[in-house]
Amino acid sequence: MSVKVITTDEYHADRHHEHAGTAADLYPETVENWKATCPTWHGHHWQMRLVPGSGTCLAPVNVVTG
Repeated sequence: MSVKVITTDEYHADRHHEHAGTAADLYPETVENWKATCPTWHGHHWQMRLVPGSGTCLAPVNVVTG
């Protein structure tokens, strides 16, 4: 699974609407699964988004300054 990269502004806007958060919000099993299947994930943030063919999903994201 590829890991989407978002800016801090995008993260804070999504966080405000509870569409993003930190790994601490998630079940430990979810975090471990993402770490195993998404080696480029920094292990800190997630985002809710529409995934074509799957619907609305939580997915790992990496947040960059910008």
